[in-house]
Amino acid sequence: MANDILHQLSTRSAAPAPETSATVVELESAACADGHAAQRPSRAGHAIIAALVLGLLGFAWMRGSQHPQPAAHAGSAESTELAARCEQSDAVACNDFGVGLWRGESGTPDARAAFRVFVRACDGGSADGCSNLGALYERGIGGAADLDAALALYERACIDGNALGCSNLGALYATGRGTERDREAAQHLFELACETGSATGCENLEALTRTR
Repeated sequence: MANDILHQLSTRSAAPAPETSATVVELESAACADGHAAQRPSRAGHAIIAALVLGLLGFAWMRGSQHPQPAAHAGSAESTELAARCEQSDAVACNDFGVGLWRGESGTPDARAAFRVFVRACDGGSADGCSNLGALYERGIGGAADLDAALALYERACIDGNALGCSNLGALYATGRGTERDREAAQHLFELACETGSATGCENLEALTRTR
């Protein structure tokens, strides 16, 4: 499986391009040396990721799109517009609307609803949506945990140009969660993620290198 994904990535003709959409929200859980996480909000990036660094450090990020805009609030025109565009099969809008549902920007956070919307985003061609859905499957949020599904979704997201999906996929190979442990594949995926803009990919690569 690792060889298949690496072959597809090696034959990809263009560098990953970030998606663009209306809303940016991020919740980053930064792993501390003692294994506890400190929550801090920020405004960058475009996916929810649930990556593990060598099985020791955890990351859980909530991300919207690439271009910062004010977060949608309950009943706001922006939130309503995202929902309407999602209903019209706008995959990027579905991804951002799912992020809003997860964060509770239209009321109470609703992981199950976010899960359903990320399915629509991914099915509609949003690499961010696939990465987000993979993270929910990995952690069993909004539905039952399914590492096989998470692995497949991270692969799809990575091949379609999502740097964070590449980092998450590398983390699964590095730890052997849901697949055979493959250090070479993990390193390649972390390098690709780092080169294409994922800070987590760079951190994972550094952590992997320190274990040599």
